[in-house]
Amino acid sequence: MSESPTGRRRGAVVDPLHPGRSREIRVPLEEPLELRADGRRLVRLLRTPGHDIELVHGYLLGAGLISGRDGVHSARYCEGTSISAETGCAENSYNVISVALSGNRLPAEVGPVPPSGAGRSFQRRGADADRGMPPDKATVPAGAGFASSGTTQPGIADDVVAPVAIGEDATIVEAALLRRIVAKLAQERVYLAASLTLPGISTVRTDVHLEQAVDKAVGWAMLAGLLPLEGAALGVSGAPDVRVITHAVRAGVPIVVSTRLPSSAAVGMAAEHGVTVAVVQDAAPRPDVVVLTVPDRVEEGADE
Repeated sequence: MSESPTGRRRGAVVDPLHPGRSREIRVPLEEPLELRADGRRLVRLLRTPGHDIELVHGYLLGAGLISGRDGVHSARYCEGTSISAETGCAENSYNVISVALSGNRLPAEVGPVPPSGAGRSFQRRGADADRGMPPDKATVPAGAGFASSGTTQPGIADDVVAPVAIGEDATIVEAALLRRIVAKLAQERVYLAASLTLPGISTVRTDVHLEQAVDKAVGWAMLAGLLPLEGAALGVSGAPDVRVITHAVRAGVPIVVSTRLPSSAAVGMAAEHGVTVAVVQDAAPRPDVVVLTVPDRVEEGADE
């Protein structure tokens, strides 16, 4: 099922009966992707290469900078972003994407693009900067479901793009469908995976980080003109956090199903915005579907 590239690494096997044995294994790839918007460096995302344009669109939607594909005028890889050690010439690393937004969406706090090689941080340091958070202690604003006491992101205002309202009459699904979604995600052994399932169509995206896999899937839907994702189920092979739920809300996804329990903050946000959150847990004779928020959207079905 994996559609993402992998690296290969030979490791020593600890085996007292067969000393010196080694094994080659597949390891997930992780590289930085710098996102520049309107000539300014916005964020550095650590991701698995592949589906980068989708990733960028999904990220911008979740950050509240756009509301759909019309919000991006163009997106392209930057040329000449690295110097070849062999030729000494500029070459494309495919690790920098520049987007032109439709309208003035960028906050004033985002600084200009610094010279090449000017460091890894984006107006701040720490793991969050490399995990894909916008500048300066970034979270999606309180208007998107965060408690006001949380750390806010000064660069993205609450009123830039309002979250999509999830209606009470959104899709009703059978528990069997959620079990099938999770079973498919479980086939991915190397990466974390996110899937979007709609009537008659579905897609799976993988990444070393769950949030990036979700953004790739949402970006795919955006570029296909499927937003808002009414009637869709977002499946994730991991524990959904607040950022995953935030991006589901922004995209209009009514149902999120996961292989692991979500965080308490994610559950609270989902309840606030009317998103159904379910987790499929292994149990005999079949996996249990545990619905944590808005349970009316999930029914057992006559054939189970």
